[in-house]
Amino acid sequence: MENKNWADYIIDFSQIPYERKLEERALYPFGTLNFLTGGMELGEISIIAGETGSGKTTLVSMCVSEVIKHDKCFCIYGESTIEKQAHAHYRQMTPYTDKDYTFINYYKDGVKTNVGKFFVSESAERDIKQKTAKKLFYYDPKGGMDINSIMQVMKLAYEKGGIKYFVIDNLMQVSMETNDEIREMKDNFEQLRRFVIDNKVHLIVLAHYRKSNDYGVFRRRLEEIAGTSAIGNKCATALNIIRLDNVDRESKYSKAFAKLLENNGYDFAECDAIVEVLKTRHNKLGFVGLKYNKKTNTYY
Repeated sequence: MENKNWADYIIDFSQIPYERKLEERALYPFGTLNFLTGGMELGEISIIAGETGSGKTTLVSMCVSEVIKHDKCFCIYGESTIEKQAHAHYRQMTPYTDKDYTFINYYKDGVKTNVGKFFVSESAERDIKQKTAKKLFYYDPKGGMDINSIMQVMKLAYEKGGIKYFVIDNLMQVSMETNDEIREMKDNFEQLRRFVIDNKVHLIVLAHYRKSNDYGVFRRRLEEIAGTSAIGNKCATALNIIRLDNVDRESKYSKAFAKLLENNGYDFAECDAIVEVLKTRHNKLGFVGLKYNKKTNTYY
């Protein structure tokens, strides 16, 4: 066992520096969310959780767009191709105008269908490329989605690229090497947490919930995040995004939730989605009501 002088680890409180300054951070795209959580502070992990299709990736993409206004960001997307995710970022970083957006329909056997999607113009594409050059980076999953590969590329991005903001979408996409998935996920998360703390960076992790039998209950608890309890226990901030277009707004549960939102200053009928702060080390828990812009694939 290594010999240590344990007296070196007993610190006189009066000798600890007291600095009157805020820690460096990036801000979320919504002012109320920043008030509640304090933003994305370096040295911390934020969790964005939600059901499948709830808008987690949309929300995190908007966070990335905010980060790169002033800093660099490195994203690991395990649930979609880098090309598909880049398409989403182009739309989210381009304000909607008729000249900057085109809707392209899908044709089947020469017949136009009602299937299609919005694309940004070539001029908007050039503008976004200029704004994101040397600021926004994606990881190519072909490099491997095991934890060792991910840790190596994140360390390289930090040490050589000076990147301080990271995204992993999502932890369940990290390859498992053993049959004990819960234990391995806990170990993987601990490696990520040590990297965040030791290097004073910020990490956003997207997470799913475990399946629930409570039909119609769309608010979820921190301990329901799929995987290990370490995810909820060791993050600084945990957000739950709730998509409202597919809920029964007339149910007893929805009406009770509507009253809760009203007490927080939001009209349930006017919201397309809700972000609930499940955990924060900063101000307080609460809600943020959001509207959705289909053309730009953004909340506001």
